[in-house]
Amino acid sequence: MEIKTWLLMLILIGILLVGGCVESESPESYDATAESKNAKLGDFCSGEKECIDFCLANRGRCEGYCKGNENGLCKTIFPQESFVNQKTAINDCISNPKPIFTSSFTDITKIRSLSQIGSNALFNPGAQARSYITIRGGEVVPIYAPINSTVTMIAYSNKFYPDFVRPEYRLDMKASCEVTYSFDHIVSIVEKLQKQAPKTPANKSSEGIYVSIPIQAGELLGYTSGTVQAKTWDFVFINSAHNTFHINQDRWISDYSKHNDCPYDYFTDDLKDEYYSLIERPDNSKNTCGPFLRDVPGTISGYWFKDNSNENQGKRFGISNGKHFVEFILADERNFFSIRDGNPNRISPESVTIGENVCYFDSDNKKYVYLKLISEKEIMIVTGTGSCPSQFPGEGELYIR
Repeated sequence: MEIKTWLLMLILIGILLVGGCVESESPESYDATAESKNAKLGDFCSGEKECIDFCLANRGRCEGYCKGNENGLCKTIFPQESFVNQKTAINDCISNPKPIFTSSFTDITKIRSLSQIGSNALFNPGAQARSYITIRGGEVVPIYAPINSTVTMIAYSNKFYPDFVRPEYRLDMKASCEVTYSFDHIVSIVEKLQKQAPKTPANKSSEGIYVSIPIQAGELLGYTSGTVQAKTWDFVFINSAHNTFHINQDRWISDYSKHNDCPYDYFTDDLKDEYYSLIERPDNSKNTCGPFLRDVPGTISGYWFKDNSNENQGKRFGISNGKHFVEFILADERNFFSIRDGNPNRISPESVTIGENVCYFDSDNKKYVYLKLISEKEIMIVTGTGSCPSQFPGEGELYIR
């Protein structure tokens, strides 16, 4: 009887133990994915997808938040970076919205041209804050710090060219609390930076290692021959104290679009004059650094949007006059429709005013866009294949500023 009693007790204990194992949740079974879906980055965004989209366009703001407020969502978005003990470094800056760049950033004798800032941002979100530096064929140029700064990020990623893959560096730097700048498409960097750089190239250019490395004006940072095809490299510049003009500011989200400025305006007068002499412009009489694609009130020039679209989503288009052609790009989440009209007698979009219409024809691809400005903030467009119609078609699609 006693044996049966003990056996029964052992069976009951076993059942309780098994039941406890089934009902309890081990640390390994914790659903991190669920946490990241429900997490948020302050007031910037909430949920993994929304925050990834936001941080692609606003990396600086996201990094600043994550460096002082590490959470699971930060680790999802920036998997290779550690933000531990970086809050001091982020806040350790001097406020100066107009720092003076005192040293040349490269060997200017090896530079063929500089581009205006403000290229079409609909397919390249950072384009509004970039100036493209074209190197003379076959040259390798040094890259120098133009001002006392702090290197805050070193990215090392594969660039996928038509025939091969080449890893390249991007250096992000802070000149003051307001002013940050970057050099991209760098082929090699100096040992001082190499020691703290990623060792293995990533497949995303947004991935890198956060650092805090002081550099002095005129200090050598690395070398580049530019991109393989175009022989260009990038000078990216953002000043959080500067608000870029757009007719409708609510359409714009990223720091690249909201706070870009011309980097060459921050150099000493002698250096600024040298750089301005190399800037390619559609109209050589206009001594301007850009933006290349800009909103001009009362004309068709600039950006237009369908309903509640913004720079990242929905249907929108941009139109501008370049040195060699008028460019029109219509974009949505999946498709692009582009026109390049190289007719030497083409009409500049800045000349088309309210009540007027114009058609641009891409002779290489046999397609057109017809535009009619209804009011200062309304425009009708028609796109199609073949040559331009003799007059504006009866029905079009409405876009607004």
